[in-house]
Amino acid sequence: MYSVEEIDKDSFYIEASAVNTYLYCPRRCYYEYIQNEFESNAHTIIGDQVHENVDEFGEEDRRGKIIYKAVKLISDKYGVVLKVDTVEEDGEMIYPVEYKKGKRGLWKNDKYQMALQAMLLEEKLSRPVNKGYIYYVGSKERVEFEISNKLKQEVIETVEEIRNLYKSMKIPEGVDDNRCRYCSINNICLPRERSIIKAMKR
Repeated sequence: MYSVEEIDKDSFYIEASAVNTYLYCPRRCYYEYIQNEFESNAHTIIGDQVHENVDEFGEEDRRGKIIYKAVKLISDKYGVVLKVDTVEEDGEMIYPVEYKKGKRGLWKNDKYQMALQAMLLEEKLSRPVNKGYIYYVGSKERVEFEISNKLKQEVIETVEEIRNLYKSMKIPEGVDDNRCRYCSINNICLPRERSIIKAMKR
């Protein structure tokens, strides 16, 4: 089983969305969640609209199930706060359902976000949650994800890395790759400019 004995929460909570952002780019996580620097772009606006319009998607999945929408969870055990788009209860099973604007893919951040939601549901309900679903709006696919104890342990370790980032206040090393092209903080991080300056110093 996964353990949390060594997690030092220091009386502050980490937003689960920070885990998603950290896995995409630690530097972006630093700017958005520690420096509170954020700029909306077309991708973030569309993503927000998807979450605001959960009712429009997934109607076919509601037959015979109890549906809970926009479920807010706070965990003292993990020091995390989050909101689940939808929680479905189907007989003895209960699981989170998340909505994403993009197409289906084996995205690590999606799996970690789903696992974290499952962990908080387990804590609050004292029931095992070993799967979840992601509805990819771009490809109109509902994909089941298995949530193993190994994955949960990896999520715990990532949360601790983010907590250490909060404590250190040290800005992570930047990148200049395909992630930067559509990043909402491109104009703040200036990846291309940093790369040029770095090349000039060689």
